Amino acid sequence: MLADILGARVYENRHMEMGWFPVTASGGENKPEFHEGLPDEITVFHWHSRTFDLPAGTVQLFESKGCKNQGFIYNGRVVALQFHPEMNEERILNLIKRFGERTVNGPFVQKKEEMLGQKEYLASTKEFMFLILDKLKKLI
Repeated sequence: MLADILGARVYENRHMEMGWFPVTASGGENKPEFHEGLPDEITVFHWHSRTFDLPAGTVQLFESKGCKNQGFIYNGRVVALQFHPEMNEERILNLIKRFGERTVNGPFVQKKEEMLGQKEYLASTKEFMFLILDKLKKLI
């Protein structure tokens, strides 16, 4: 939504991403300062079929094999993420129940059994989300 609001093109991605897949920090050796203290790679929950071009004035933060633009920072203090660090087991189950029939087979679409019961991923993603929130709080 933020990419659209900032005037970037939003469109169907080549692949759906639904399930637990890694994202990596963008920028290689020249990672944005925002990455300091964040992992270079983390497996996070995805549930999307669309992607976006980076809006003008933003810096890419994350990418994945299934979707090039996984997040950006705008104006040094507004963070947009394509993936879902806010997920828990109940929310994942609700997504599967409500929208699971809309998924298609693909290299970045997991089965229900692969999405559920991932306590390690849920824990590391929650920690990751709080690291990002702490960074944003310091910018206020």
